[in-house]
Order: sequence, then C-alpha cells, then structure tokens
Amino acid sequence: MNLAVALLIAAVGGLIGVKIGLPQGALLGSLIAVSFVNATGLFPVKRLPDPVVFGLYVLISVELGSQVDRSTISTLSKAWLPTVAFVVALIGFTVLISLLITRLFDIDLATALYGTAPGALSGITAAGGQVGANVAVMIAMHTLRVTVIVVAIPLIHRLIAR
Repeated sequence: MNLAVALLIAAVGGLIGVKIGLPQGALLGSLIAVSFVNATGLFPVKRLPDPVVFGLYVLISVELGSQVDRSTISTLSKAWLPTVAFVVALIGFTVLISLLITRLFDIDLATALYGTAPGALSGITAAGGQVGANVAVMIAMHTLRVTVIVVAIPLIHRLIAR
C-alpha cells in the first residue's frame, strides 16, 4: 500500500509539474511532491528495494544511451578539447566548493562532493549513496541546482541571444 500511495503522489506531482510548465516537470514535480509529503510527515515514504532501484537505473541508462548516435560522436569529436577543459574546470570548482562547504557547514565531504558535482540527479545520487553520502541532502542540493539552472539558463540565453 505504501508503494502504491507513493507512486500516486509521484504521478500527481509529475503531472502538476508538466501542467504548470516546470522545467523537467515530470521529474521535478514528482520529486518535489514525494519529498514534501515525506519531509512533512504527512505520509512517510519508504525507499524502494535495491533490486528495483537497480532496474530503474538500467531503464534510465537505456533511455539516455539510446539518444547517442554517430552524429553525437562526430559532434563531440570536433569539440573534445573545450569539453575536456570544461570538465576539468568543473571538477576543480566542485572540489573547492565542497571543501568550503565541509569547513563552514556540518556536511561531510562525500555529501558535499556528490551534492555539488555536476551531472544527472539519478547518476550522481546513486554514486554518492554507494560511498555513504547523505542521499537526502544530495537530492536537496541537486534539486535546487537543477531548478535554478533550468530557470536561469533560458533567461540568460534570451539575454545573450539578442
């Protein structure tokens, strides 16, 4: 019963997210809805069993991997140097910010590193969870990051593209 109610809450949240035009509406709407009811104690949501989570990650990987084709590789091969430089800069900035967070706030290094690391919420959260990072804090950090980015980048794009 708990899982059925959680899925219903997630589905309603996802539909609302899409309906109101929330960027990544299905994902963020579901995440916000389930997080809200769980954090407020309105309805405690249990974690999914590890084999189910594994299966979901496999499905996400198939979805994402199926979008990569030869033209993707061709395009990336033309921009490999700036891509590598950008990744190195992001990792360096992530490490610096993580060290600052651990010194100023009561957050452990694993949670700070994986919580500030750029990347897909599902992949980074899974990796962080495997090394003992606080998954709830990581999800909160990434949800804030993704929400701000998906709102800010289109605005910045409009300003620059003029």
